[in-house]
Amino acid sequence: MRGKSIKVMLADSQPLCLHGLKSIIETQDNIKVIAQASNHEEIISFGVSSNADVLIIDPQQRNYNGFDSIRIIRERGFSGKVILLMSDISCEVYQQASKVRVDGYLLKTASPDKLIRSINEVYKGKNYTDDDFTRILSETVECKITDMAEGEKVEQLSQREYEILRLVASGKNNKMIASQLFISEKTVKNHLTQIFKKIEVSDRVQATLFAIKHNIK
Repeated sequence: MRGKSIKVMLADSQPLCLHGLKSIIETQDNIKVIAQASNHEEIISFGVSSNADVLIIDPQQRNYNGFDSIRIIRERGFSGKVILLMSDISCEVYQQASKVRVDGYLLKTASPDKLIRSINEVYKGKNYTDDDFTRILSETVECKITDMAEGEKVEQLSQREYEILRLVASGKNNKMIASQLFISEKTVKNHLTQIFKKIEVSDRVQATLFAIKHNIK
């Protein structure tokens, strides 16, 4: 007996992009696209009425601000997960994203496998961040501004935690970090839990941004 399908809503101003995403997603038996929006008004309407489990949205559109759209549908009762699907990334864009509660970050250059994985992961309540997204963010010059008011948070980190944070900011995933430091992935996850708590962030992207600001590289 088939389990419950994951209901997905797509939002992008480019019809070809919407068609391509739908074609990829619907190769999966457990995922169904139930709504497609190409402008702000449709996002608000479908976001409130469709009862989607996951919204995949490109917030960087000429005819609407996707972050405003996300904020409004959340205020009106949308309780699903949100994945940002973007052509590029900057610290300014990420900082806007951090204000509207986003569950996943994916670049449009990502593989179909990553798209499917991101949907399944956020649906399970996990965060998903494309490794390329983290790497590009870490290379963004505008991010490299040190916030001295948060310097004490860096001092709280142990030598091992500092090293793991440095590797996260370089774009390495848990498996790669574990291999480089000769520890288990579980140990890496435990360290990350403590690191996130000490520097007061909730995901790898925020941790990367923190590391960049404090020149941890």
